[in-house]
Amino acid sequence: LKDGDYLFKKGETTTSFYLVEEGRLARIKERKSGKKPRVLHMLHKGDLVGELSFIDQTHHALSVTALGDATVLQFKAEDINPLITEHPKLVFDFMRAIVKRVHHTMAEVSKQQMALTEYIGTGGKGRG
Repeated sequence: LKDGDYLFKKGETTTSFYLVEEGRLARIKERKSGKKPRVLHMLHKGDLVGELSFIDQTHHALSVTALGDATVLQFKAEDINPLITEHPKLVFDFMRAIVKRVHHTMAEVSKQQMALTEYIGTGGKGRG
């Protein structure tokens, strides 16, 4: 991918997931009226992207774009499906990696929610 290229856009469906091999990608939220997209999360070498939509076959919730030149490995469904029966441990390890990411994300959301609740509870004055 070249700088600014989209790997996929919000609302698209794909039958693949990707592994960042080189460079950086960003999960972004598009904005209205030509404003610059908001970067929500950076992806680096070794990060998976698109795997949740790949598994549950839903539309992508966010767009993903390259920040500078980047290389990704694409894993297509037709290549992965035979692995399910031929190499179940590999598939289990893949699922484990996804669950770890979901747990990490949920912990971060919970931490931010608690901080926001505390902030609101103090009338916007923050911690003591």
